[in-house]
This record gives sequence, structure tokens and C-alpha cells, in this order.
Amino acid sequence: MGQIKINNSVLYILTIYFIQMNQSKFTVSIINVVIACLLILLFIFVLYHIFGNKLIITDPDPPQLDYFESLIPPEKKPVIVFDYDQTLVDDHGKLFPQIEEIILFLKEDGHTLAIASYNHNAEKYIERHNLHHHFTAFEAFWHPKVTKRQHLEKLSQKLGVECAEMILFDDLWSNINETKHITGLSVLVSPETGVTRNDVLKALKKYSKTE
Repeated sequence: MGQIKINNSVLYILTIYFIQMNQSKFTVSIINVVIACLLILLFIFVLYHIFGNKLIITDPDPPQLDYFESLIPPEKKPVIVFDYDQTLVDDHGKLFPQIEEIILFLKEDGHTLAIASYNHNAEKYIERHNLHHHFTAFEAFWHPKVTKRQHLEKLSQKLGVECAEMILFDDLWSNINETKHITGLSVLVSPETGVTRNDVLKALKKYSKTE
């Protein structure tokens, strides 16, 4: 009986020992995983600070803005009219991320650019953003009886083109609804993002199919 008790005790001790060893190995494995994750994050952090903006995150919007250059002949390029607030700039007056790229592409592609805004300071603010020279005409004023349609009609007179030869980008549905029957195209944009590459590409594609 004494021998059996000793054997059982030894077996119990060995069992406890192996359990502790396994727990220790599991703990070490977790620690190794945590350390590996921290090293990866540190590596990414270092790369970001070394290369800055050269680290590119995939944009869901198509980047090839010049894709539609050949779809609209030079003599049929529509005038591109932008609202100002929540279309080109956010609530703080800061340009939305894709605006400069969009404006440069449209100018290089041969489009006339104009502003139609209820913000009477729009022209001055555009100048502060160093984009004034890209725009040919401005209709920027507010009055209770002035509508977006009237803005476009005045632009039509200034530029010598029909409203039907314009594409309007605006963040207010009321303005889109009011002008959609006189413009070549009126495009509603999100006030959260302003005009995006995707908005421009879709508009040019749709306009090209009406020509």
C-alpha cells in the first residue's frame, strides 16, 4: 500500500509539472505574438515618418481622371460650374481633398470653369486658395429673390454659351431640382466630401452620351 501511495504521489507531481510547463509555454506564445504585433506597428510607424505621403492608401474613387478626355470633342466641352460652400470647401473654408486635382484636370482638358454661389465672398476665397486664375466667370451673390437658375443664366450671358452646355455641381437638392431642366447636367454632391473624382468622371461620361 505504501508503494502505491508513493507512486500516486509521484504521478500527481509529474502531472502538475507538465500542466505548469504547458501553461508557461502558452504564456510565452502569447507574449511572442504581442511582441511581433508591436514590432510590425513600429515598422509601419517608422516607414510613415520616413516616406510621408509616399505611402498611398487605395482610394475607392477612380484615379485616372484623363480617361474621358477623348470622349468629348474639344468643340463640345461643357462649361463646368461649381457651387462654392460644401462643394469646393468644407464648413471651415478648407478645400476638400480632391478639388485641386479636379480643377487642374478640367482646365488641362479644355473646360471653361465658373462659380455660381450664394456666398458673395466666393471669388475672394477662391483667390486665397490660389485657384482664381483657373476660373473664367463668377456669379457669387445672395438675395432672397435670386435663384441658382438666375446665376446660371447670368453666367450664360457672360460666357456666351447656353445653359444646356453647362454641368453644375452643387450640394443642395433644391438647386439641382431647379436647374436640371436647363443645364446639360446638374449633379448633386455630398456636403461631407464635396466634389470627388468619381462625381466628375460619372458626369463627363453621362454628358458624353447625350452629345
